[in-house]
Amino acid sequence: MKPYVPLSLKCLIIAALGSGFASADIIWDANGTTVASPNPFDGAGTWLDTDKWWDTTLNAGAGGNFTWSNVTNGASSVQLGNGGLAGAINLTGGVTVGGIQFNAVVMPAGPTPGPAGTEEAYSFTGGTLTLGNNAILDLRTNSSTSNTNAGRIRFQASSVLAGSNASITNANGGNVSLGLIQFSGSNTWNGNISMTGNGTGGLFIEALNAAAFNTASKITINNNASFVVNYASGTNNVAIDVGGTGAASRGAIRFDTTQTLGGNILLTSAARITTNTSAGIVGTLSGNISGAFGLNLNSNILSAGTILFKGSNTYTTLTVNRGNAQIGEGGVGTSGTGLTTLNQSTTAGVVAYISGTGQIKNGLTVTAGQVRPGDSSGNGL
Repeated sequence: MKPYVPLSLKCLIIAALGSGFASADIIWDANGTTVASPNPFDGAGTWLDTDKWWDTTLNAGAGGNFTWSNVTNGASSVQLGNGGLAGAINLTGGVTVGGIQFNAVVMPAGPTPGPAGTEEAYSFTGGTLTLGNNAILDLRTNSSTSNTNAGRIRFQASSVLAGSNASITNANGGNVSLGLIQFSGSNTWNGNISMTGNGTGGLFIEALNAAAFNTASKITINNNASFVVNYASGTNNVAIDVGGTGAASRGAIRFDTTQTLGGNILLTSAARITTNTSAGIVGTLSGNISGAFGLNLNSNILSAGTILFKGSNTYTTLTVNRGNAQIGEGGVGTSGTGLTTLNQSTTAGVVAYISGTGQIKNGLTVTAGQVRPGDSSGNGL
């Protein structure tokens, strides 16, 4: 079937170009024109294959299939997920789209997922996904899940993502599940990449590749969203605006591996930065941290590692609840302009301390915890 312009899309092209808002009319249909129920049908496939898209406005509202054309349909936004079994979507040949809404698919009811192919989130493989300006990637309730570490029940994008000023969100305020999305490709998107969680679930956005975000001019982390550093090597020097404590207080920035964020950080509200459970993780902040707000470290119950401050910082207060706040290394690095407070959690086995050879600018209050002067977690000058 030849590509065509759906009636609904004719009305939407001007409004949707660059808007990023999802159309309720265009939905992924893995089985194409095969007669099956329900239509559209979830599953794996190739985006540009024949008749893989369902338009609810065709056939007097009964719906029907069409073949995606980047030229004809590329300004439109789409939906993936109709309550069925998801799978990998291949983007070979390159795809242009205005935005994507991820709907509910079959997710594990318990802590352990079923065999591969029975319970998984959608994923993108191969090719390049070029998003329209200001495009939205919107993860709705049960489009992914966090009740296991199995990566296949988190939305994964190993394809290259391109475009400008994309937003990652779960825009429906009724979301009750955590939206999890992993980026492992060497993306080329630019401008401001914003992350905003809604509802009680929030967003958990993992960079599995240092190159996933390093072409952006800025990353903006808003309320109820966690930007997770989880790659083995590479650098990220992008400026970051940080607001909030992250998804379910996981931290607006969380280090799951020992890495450095080299860009300047601006606090736009009171904020939290954490590490994951391993005491051996060291998250280094080598840029300058500014903003007229306080910063909390490692208050999440799972946090145990080190946050190393190497910039000349002008945020206000710093409160440390778990792990190590290392102020400076080799004499370089400062706290903020306000009081630094060491307030170790009362949870059994939790240790909190302050180390480093930098400058604590405006006093230190120790409610509970240890002061260990010196670099390398306080093991000596």
